[in-house]
Amino acid sequence: MRRTLIAALLGGAALAACASPGQPPGGPTDLVFPKVVATLPESNAVNARPNRVLIRFDDVISEQVQGGDLSRQVLVSPWDGGVDVAWRRTGLAIRPSKGWRPNTPYTVTVLPGIADLRGNQNKDGYTLRFSTGPDLPATAVRGVTFDWAAGKPLARALVQVLDRRDTTLAYITASDSTGRFELRMIPAGDYVVRAIDEKGTPNRALEPREPWDSVGIRLADSARAELYLVVRDTFPPRLGTPERRDSVTIVLPLDRPIDPTLRIDTSLVRIVAADSSVVRVTALLTSLQDSLRLAREDSIRVAGDTALQRAQRRTLDPTLRRDTTSRAPLPVLSRPPLSSGLVARLAVPLAAGTNYRITLTGVRGIMGRAAPVSRTLVIPKAAPPDSTGARAPGDTSRVPPRAAPGTSPATVPRDTTRRPPASPPRSPRPEMHSR
Repeated sequence: MRRTLIAALLGGAALAACASPGQPPGGPTDLVFPKVVATLPESNAVNARPNRVLIRFDDVISEQVQGGDLSRQVLVSPWDGGVDVAWRRTGLAIRPSKGWRPNTPYTVTVLPGIADLRGNQNKDGYTLRFSTGPDLPATAVRGVTFDWAAGKPLARALVQVLDRRDTTLAYITASDSTGRFELRMIPAGDYVVRAIDEKGTPNRALEPREPWDSVGIRLADSARAELYLVVRDTFPPRLGTPERRDSVTIVLPLDRPIDPTLRIDTSLVRIVAADSSVVRVTALLTSLQDSLRLAREDSIRVAGDTALQRAQRRTLDPTLRRDTTSRAPLPVLSRPPLSSGLVARLAVPLAAGTNYRITLTGVRGIMGRAAPVSRTLVIPKAAPPDSTGARAPGDTSRVPPRAAPGTSPATVPRDTTRRPPASPPRSPRPEMHSR
């Protein structure tokens, strides 16, 4: 059986080598990525002794991928270094740089992104499992990766399950489009599950300024882990440029998320005017709390405005059909989401032409560091009224109001703006007749 499979794989590669790489003339356009028709070793094989893992498709695939390196599209778990990936026209030949370990269950994952010659991309990927030993452990680690700062699931995050006794060996996979992941056939023991958002530098290692998270697990038959990825450093949050939203509201942006366990109250902020008077802050909210408050006020306004409801109903296109395709629900965070800003409500309006010194104290980041930080908010002077009587194009601020229906013109205020006298009309020029 094995010799027959090897011959089929090699024969298919030889036939593909004689074929033209261009698109076939005529016929309908193929819009589907090629299917996997054979692998070596076979799926769930035991006592396998491969030199290279071969994955063959039913059509030619492209040698070019986004990023220019096929090895970035393949994960071999457990991972103890790099992986060599060779293009075989209708398939891939895969081998770890350090070779296959004996008595080890392996998972080879082809990530989404590989395309065929027509540009059809593999959107679902492919997974092959086998073992160089006599058995396949019936264990699994499942979970979800979240972008904690954005408050939503994170797709294509690198997930590593690290053995506490041997940190050089890692079982790895990538989360899917919904942030979910699954790693099977891991021996029972104590592990650390770590996820990294390495879209910028896909080198399978944690780099500075990359969002990540980790959690410890004890694996017997199955375990679950939720990972909340965010940039973790020892710098405290720093205040950006304050902005005036209205006369009694100041928005305070921060360059890092705030510790979600921090109690937010008015003692965290102090605002001093240019005359050294302290401006009383009546409320301090996170940017997330403020967004929820505004959304709640908007929903109340819409609920009480029947004209707005009618306008919204008119904007719906009745010709659009409802999408009845069933989709898996997205995972929901079980932790409080992060905020990267504060909003201060004041007891008195901000004065025009005044500077305010804003100081934050005790606002700590997710790693527990906090430091006082101050910035200045400048409120510009009000523009003086225009007394020239001139009017810019399109400016109707000085157009005399019309009398309302049923109202006497005498009740309309008289326009007293001084204007230059009108020039007398020119007399018509006499016509010249040729003699």
